[in-house]
Amino acid sequence: MQILRYIVYIWEDYEKEQEREHRGISKTKSFKYPPVLPIVYYDGTSDWNGGSQLEDRVYLSNVFSDYLPNFKCILVQLKDYSNAEIMEKKDELSIIMMISKLQKATDFAELSKDISEDYLNDITSKSPAYLLDIIAQIVEILLMKINVPREEAEAFSEKVKERHMGELFANFEAYDVQETRRIAREEGRREVREEARMEGIKKLIQALKAVASPRVIIRQQLMEQYELSEEEAEKKIELYW
Repeated sequence: MQILRYIVYIWEDYEKEQEREHRGISKTKSFKYPPVLPIVYYDGTSDWNGGSQLEDRVYLSNVFSDYLPNFKCILVQLKDYSNAEIMEKKDELSIIMMISKLQKATDFAELSKDISEDYLNDITSKSPAYLLDIIAQIVEILLMKINVPREEAEAFSEKVKERHMGELFANFEAYDVQETRRIAREEGRREVREEARMEGIKKLIQALKAVASPRVIIRQQLMEQYELSEEEAEKKIELYW
């Protein structure tokens, strides 16, 4: 159902864009919406069991199939791909995919064994600056998701922008998440955690904006990832847009 919402959001955004350029074009018979390829990108450790077609979530879909919107999603389970297989792609997305597989900060040590400094530097050396900025923002969000300290995550993202990503991989300090949380509780660092949370929200908004995501999708992502109400999510978008 969420994929269906995203598809509709994309079409609505496309229609508004075309209307701004050619007023009234969406009401003509020749007007068509672009195809949207729905991909579920799953980084969990267990198998995906949510189905891959909309009809899986609708009662009596076999009886009313002619009257229901339906589509099939392409499922990409990161756990099904080794780092070696991912690295065969030799592109920027492969870096993001490997970092997305990390479930805890200590996994970085294992990833460092599989990935070479030359591989990372070779890919980023050819990337345009705008793409490096997007990669840096996404990487920083992913690292903060597994509770890597903000300073360390920011340092990593800066190395991406400077095209020296491989150097930081070799020297990245792995953190024990549970120990980090225990220390945070003991020291009463609630304000620091809130600051990191706000920074994560800011980075997410800027990253999605950089890839031209519609505001409705950005709002939905904020609501899901940070448990914000629709009103709160909209205020954060206004604040960091």
